[in-house]
Amino acid sequence: MKKMMITALAVFTGINVMAQAEIGKANFGKETESAVKNIFAYSQQAVENAVENRMGKIAKAKKAKNFLMYRNVNIAEISDKTVTLYIGVEKLSKKDNHTEFTLLIANEFDRFYTASENAELFDKAKNFVNGFAEPVAAADLEIKIAAQQEVFAKNEKKLHKLKEDGADFEKQKKKIEEKIANNIKETETVSQESAKIKEALDALIKQRKN
Repeated sequence: MKKMMITALAVFTGINVMAQAEIGKANFGKETESAVKNIFAYSQQAVENAVENRMGKIAKAKKAKNFLMYRNVNIAEISDKTVTLYIGVEKLSKKDNHTEFTLLIANEFDRFYTASENAELFDKAKNFVNGFAEPVAAADLEIKIAAQQEVFAKNEKKLHKLKEDGADFEKQKKKIEEKIANNIKETETVSQESAKIKEALDALIKQRKN
């Protein structure tokens, strides 16, 4: 019942319910290493941006076999020792916005830690990965804001063009109305002239001898 209430609340408030990080395995090249994984209900771009925003303050990343490597960093949330982190971000489905976050941990000599021998380390790492929930949501919001700003800018450009066209049409309308008014006056004048000419013509015709 409690779970149903939480789900309903998430639906009505528009909040993405985050999965909790779990310990699993991940391929690193030809090897399989212990990993901390989580699935975020957001786009790959949002997760990548969150990683860049959070980890960019700590160290500069380097590419390493489909992972971002942060070599010899000090992160108290994980360990009091220097560690090297490997972070992988992968979209799970082309249709759904679900992205898998994978964390591998190595020591300062770049040897990977195993979950079986380092339970405390990996428990802390799970909390660290779960800590990406808020940055990911914030990054997703910024993506949506940027997209909406782009839509707004395009619409404003369209509106500006319509207003310019409207002003041109008003000018054309005024000129047409002036032409119509002049046409009415000229028609009346020519009509009167035509009546006089017809009257003169009729008078001449009457002068004919049968």
